[in-house]
Amino acid sequence: MTKYLLLMAYFLVFSACDQVDTTPVDMDMEINLAGEEVVIAAGNDEAGTEMNANTEAGSEVNDYASIKLNEINSKGDPFDWIEFFNLSDQEIDLQGCMLSDKEEELDKYIFPNGVESIVPAQSYLLVLVDKDSTGFALSREEGVYFANPQGELLDFVTYSHEMSVAGTTYGRLPDGTGEWEVLYAESPSAPNTRGDEPVCGDGVCELSESCEEDCIICGDGYCDLGEACSMDCQLNIPLVINEIIAAGMPDGVEIVNRGMESIDLGTIYISDDRTMPFKFHMSGMIAAGEYLWLEISDETVGFKLKSDEAFYLFDEDGLLIDGVNWEEGDAPEGQSYQRSPDLSGPFITASPSPGQAND
Repeated sequence: MTKYLLLMAYFLVFSACDQVDTTPVDMDMEINLAGEEVVIAAGNDEAGTEMNANTEAGSEVNDYASIKLNEINSKGDPFDWIEFFNLSDQEIDLQGCMLSDKEEELDKYIFPNGVESIVPAQSYLLVLVDKDSTGFALSREEGVYFANPQGELLDFVTYSHEMSVAGTTYGRLPDGTGEWEVLYAESPSAPNTRGDEPVCGDGVCELSESCEEDCIICGDGYCDLGEACSMDCQLNIPLVINEIIAAGMPDGVEIVNRGMESIDLGTIYISDDRTMPFKFHMSGMIAAGEYLWLEISDETVGFKLKSDEAFYLFDEDGLLIDGVNWEEGDAPEGQSYQRSPDLSGPFITASPSPGQAND
């Protein structure tokens, strides 16, 4: 009992002294209590540092290295999208991280605070991509770059136009760890699967299929003459877009009636936007076999063609008859973007032949 009373008395004295002089004593203190030596250790900076480190280690830390670009859809309808996959067993907040289509400008899109920046454990985050929401859009030949809040590149992928055909995506297989490849089954926010590559020549034009005989590019959203598409082509109107001049004075589009009878153009609409089919209502007739040249300008049809653009034909119900996309350089000044062979072939860059058959 005496030993414990002496120890308490010493503690009170030591506390009182500490209130008077707050200068830390950087040495061990030894006292004798009832013949037994008691050592009170001096403050240990290393121990304090270790404790602080352990405290920080115990806090939530985002492991951005576990976040991988997983699937890209650059021909989405109506939106392009980028999918992320979280390899870790905890949710990760991407707030402050960066996303871009240019490595030299990584901060085009910065993930905001909120649920739209959370990637659940072993799961997906889908980011819809357009110039209004992310500051950039995806083209047929592109790169996607993901960086941490400090601007350090974490993951990226580049792809060519062969890897961004409509109806396909470009993704990792398996999720998060596999090599990038063309996927024939879109899987937003779901496990990636390769899907079945279309069989050309079986009489059924499937998504992304390019056939030599019975379809041009089936499943691309454009009903080309002769297509028998099971998904997106149901019309049998023999009008075909045959040539585009997008850098002329003026610009124009050639439409051909490949049928055996005249067609009333009062049932036909044209547009440069797939989501807005009724931009301009045509009129008049187009005779069988006629090559009709349309001047395209703000004054004539309410819109103009650009170097990276699209043009569509729709019926009176807004169903697609035919359409064509072109990229920068496909229709330069002095040349046109035209089908070769005439009326049935894929589009190429060649000398203009408005109102007549392509060479």
